[in-house]
Amino acid sequence: MNEIADGFLAVYPRGRTTLACDTANGVRGRAFADDLAAVLRQRGVSVFRARLKDFCAPSSNRYLLGKTSPLGRFEYAFDLAVLRRVLLEPFRLGGSTGFVLEAFDKQRDQPRESRWVTGPADAVLIVDGPFLNRSALSGAWNQSLWLFSDTVAVGDSRSAIRNAAADTLYREQARPLEQATVAVNLSDPERPLLVNHDFC
Repeated sequence: MNEIADGFLAVYPRGRTTLACDTANGVRGRAFADDLAAVLRQRGVSVFRARLKDFCAPSSNRYLLGKTSPLGRFEYAFDLAVLRRVLLEPFRLGGSTGFVLEAFDKQRDQPRESRWVTGPADAVLIVDGPFLNRSALSGAWNQSLWLFSDTVAVGDSRSAIRNAAADTLYREQARPLEQATVAVNLSDPERPLLVNHDFC
């Protein structure tokens, strides 16, 4: 965590910056992203947290290809246009421009009431979730992490099988290990292993 935080701040010490925690299927990226945010805050950095799951697409779009389609999950599960419009783009503008950290309530299958927040001129936005190194989000991140594990067990439910297949599709198309600035093996969550890093 310290190495990742220090490397990031060495390259981006000022301004509004974005950091993606791209999570492989079955990897709990939220805890890692929260811990990284805490490390950055210990260094006096203003950090905002968002989760891709809070930018889901409505079920009418999410299941466009059916509830068991891996391609459907990869292509239609999240509303990337909303993510860019209400979070990424206004966050980068800085100043008093407001941005939204949560846009959609998946359980209710409806948009959340917009809660616009602002931040200081120097701040980091950390977003966690799957597929964050995809081409559709090219240029969205100052740096990105690829969080993966060698020990993920795939369940036998339809959604688990779909998610695993969507993850395989993503790895084949986007090659996140190559796209990410930092790759972290979380096979042992208590001892994350830095696989490769390129902070430049």
